[in-house]
Amino acid sequence: MKKLKKIIFAIFIVIVTIILVAFIIWIHITQDFGKYPCRNYVKAIASEGNKIWVGTGGGLACMDTTTGRIKFYDKNNSGLPDNFITTLAVEGKTKWIGTYRAGLVKFDGTNWIVYDTSNSGLPGNEVLSLATENTIVWIGTNFGLAKFDGTNWSVYDTSNSELPDNGVMSIAIEGKTKWVGTCGTLAKFNDTNWTVYDTSLRYNMVKAIAIEGKAKWIGVGNNKLVKFDDTSWTVYDMNNPKLPHIHKDPHHASVSIIAIEDTIKWIGTSGIDGNGLAKFDGTNWTVYNHSNSGLPDNWITTLAIQGTTKWVGTYCCGAAKFDGTNWIVYNTSGLGILYNWAYSSEIKKTWIWRQTNTASGILYKSRHKR
Repeated sequence: MKKLKKIIFAIFIVIVTIILVAFIIWIHITQDFGKYPCRNYVKAIASEGNKIWVGTGGGLACMDTTTGRIKFYDKNNSGLPDNFITTLAVEGKTKWIGTYRAGLVKFDGTNWIVYDTSNSGLPGNEVLSLATENTIVWIGTNFGLAKFDGTNWSVYDTSNSELPDNGVMSIAIEGKTKWVGTCGTLAKFNDTNWTVYDTSLRYNMVKAIAIEGKAKWIGVGNNKLVKFDDTSWTVYDMNNPKLPHIHKDPHHASVSIIAIEDTIKWIGTSGIDGNGLAKFDGTNWTVYNHSNSGLPDNWITTLAIQGTTKWVGTYCCGAAKFDGTNWIVYNTSGLGILYNWAYSSEIKKTWIWRQTNTASGILYKSRHKR
């Protein structure tokens, strides 16, 4: 009888300890949570082995997909000069980070180097797009295109080149050729010569470019998906029955991001009336949106492919992970129905995870199977 009482008492002590620790963690999390309202705006995602880097309006997150552990970087705990991350590119162990107001950042996992208009050849501090070509990084800004080889800078703009517009929204590398999407139209650059495509793309913002073999898939700001094979153009829009309906007014939505998974095209739409995420295998279309799947928001800002996993960034509802069947959502809504990110600056400067079904602002894991 005494032995049973000791066992019961020991179990009681363990339970009380767990509750106290959880309460302390909750206090730390909820105190810090309110400082980062912009983390639901996910603008960039990039993969590095088993890690996923996520750029948000409130800083940079790194998730180890093996352990599930997340670390967050912002102006207060790192060398980031700006919490608003606009674009990401990974080259080897190097992370290139574009910011909204403070230029370009290089991060090797330990050291941070900031390049801006005051200390480098970067033409503008608003970085809109990034692409890597071996050890060379190409940077799209609101004041032209920059090339940086680690030492030297080259800048291309409308005054010194045939770049059609200084707003460089997207960049894709095909061998030695750089495909450049601007606020005006599409251009091609082979390090010497420019080719500007004055087609139906003209006067339309080229938000996304993805390479599939010889095909270039182009996302345009007037609700069009365009395929170009170096000879012919195929346009998918609201008048093409193959493209899922987005909105009757093309100014309300656009193709914002494209990712290639083998022969499958994943197309993200954005805008007031974006229609979510589309999957296109060359023949068949499948649409995932907030009403028919675990996608938390129909306004898609970014995509990344990690193996067979699709990572989807949204405008106001965080990021989603999709394996083809199940959805897991990560955000700071605190509504008790989604996965919340909550950061504690007091506990090893890392993200703290806890499963709950309350609206307290601590982490909640929501799995959706459709």
